[in-house]
Amino acid sequence: MRELFKIINKKKYIILLMLMIIFVSIDKVQPLILSYYTKSPVTSEKILKLIIIYIGTLLFLYFMNVIIQVLQSKSREEMKMNGLSYYLKKVEKMTYDNLSKVHSGVIQSLIMDVINRGNTVIECLMQYIIDILISLGTFIYVSCSQSLVTGIIIIVLCTIAIMSKIFIRKTWIVFEKSTRKKWSKINAAFIDFLSNIITVKKLNIEEYADNELRKSGNDYLKSVGKSSFKISLTSLVFNLIMTLTYGVVFVQTYQTVKTGGDGLPYLIFYLTALLNVRHSINNFARTIDEINKFVSSKKQLDENIKELEKEKELINEFNEVIYSNIKFNYGETTQTIFIPKFEIKKGDKISIIGESGQGKSTSLNIFAGFYKLKEGNVIVDNIEKHDIRLDVVFISQETEFFDTTIRNNLCLGKDISDERIINLLYEAGLAEWYNNLENGLETVVGEKGVKLSAGQKQRLNLIRGILINKEIYFLDEPTSNLDKDTEIKIYNMIEKYLKDKTYIIVTHRPKAQNLCMKHYKIFNHRLEQM
Repeated sequence: MRELFKIINKKKYIILLMLMIIFVSIDKVQPLILSYYTKSPVTSEKILKLIIIYIGTLLFLYFMNVIIQVLQSKSREEMKMNGLSYYLKKVEKMTYDNLSKVHSGVIQSLIMDVINRGNTVIECLMQYIIDILISLGTFIYVSCSQSLVTGIIIIVLCTIAIMSKIFIRKTWIVFEKSTRKKWSKINAAFIDFLSNIITVKKLNIEEYADNELRKSGNDYLKSVGKSSFKISLTSLVFNLIMTLTYGVVFVQTYQTVKTGGDGLPYLIFYLTALLNVRHSINNFARTIDEINKFVSSKKQLDENIKELEKEKELINEFNEVIYSNIKFNYGETTQTIFIPKFEIKKGDKISIIGESGQGKSTSLNIFAGFYKLKEGNVIVDNIEKHDIRLDVVFISQETEFFDTTIRNNLCLGKDISDERIINLLYEAGLAEWYNNLENGLETVVGEKGVKLSAGQKQRLNLIRGILINKEIYFLDEPTSNLDKDTEIKIYNMIEKYLKDKTYIIVTHRPKAQNLCMKHYKIFNHRLEQM
């Protein structure tokens, strides 16, 4: 719950709270107004006053409701934006190892669920807690003024009604949590198939995708059935108890009339007020539900967003970095990568070769500081360092494109001239492709660059890296999807634009090795200098 207060505009919500108190107070006083002006004798003057006050009150509430809705809408959307920003930063701090274990679709779904439920919880707390306090307070005061016994009986019945709702719904939370997990599983499968829809179409596995969704869906629907039964049972018990309060009111009214009293004003008050109280208790129970749902969603999200990295020292200037006696694996079932000694000096051009699956890409991630090392040492300029990250530009097939324009993907917020971008496109052999683009640099490349070929992605990745312009570059198979002529162009660009930089190239290509002065080979998961 504390995290909610980090993403809300507190000033706006305090203003909203004050307006809510005024709104609910005026709204709940209406039964008192009705009962007061219907006392005998009922005169035309009384009715006229009642009409004026009642209509005036309604108009005031209507206009006030407009102000509250506008403020609520703005506050709600502002909280959404703050929430997205807050959780994006948290996900960015997740360890590389943990990121590889979670499904981005599940994380996305849970974040949106937590933000939306958080919004609902805050609105419910502000509106419905005030609502039930004023409704019950007014109702109990008038009930006890009329008859202390009646008031006590109604208080007891209302308390039992509230407690029964809370108790039964507590047992429902167990089913709701199970249902939520099953829905997350369905949502993850749906997002997985949707984000890989091209693969689904190319493999012609539409039926398989549909069957997988339906398989998870059947289990989910059974869980929903159990959850719905609990909710229905809660409503039944609550309605039966609240019906008893109406019985108490009718008995009290009958006794009043029988003894010669004016029972009509109190009957009008009780029936109107009981409707308010019933509505308020339902809303209070809904608030408890929403809090429980929020806590459940938040717990599930926290289980996925864990192992947050401590703030690491970012290394962008160095003369020498030495990694020694590094041992790393993903778990007990994977091979351990061993790096006896790996040395990077400023301006070094280093190649790493080896068969697939030996750990070349993992080694780059280790050198970048993406993994927490359990064994080994990192020495930066003769000083042993812990929790560091190299300020490196990664150029690999793992670095995807965003669903935005070519310009935005290449510049990443930097102010770079069209001329420079186009010159780089031409140098990378993308002239013909670029000239055929109707919208030029404003062409949207689609989610993960779905509108680009593998070769276009690789070349654009290199261009993006050049434009980022840092001191250290890691290139993971930068020409794996290119023909020989284009490959030569890419090597020329690397030689031209990265000549004063420090870089490591993971490659199988002999020509790429010619760009380097130091060479390492990984064999049997052991990385050593050649």
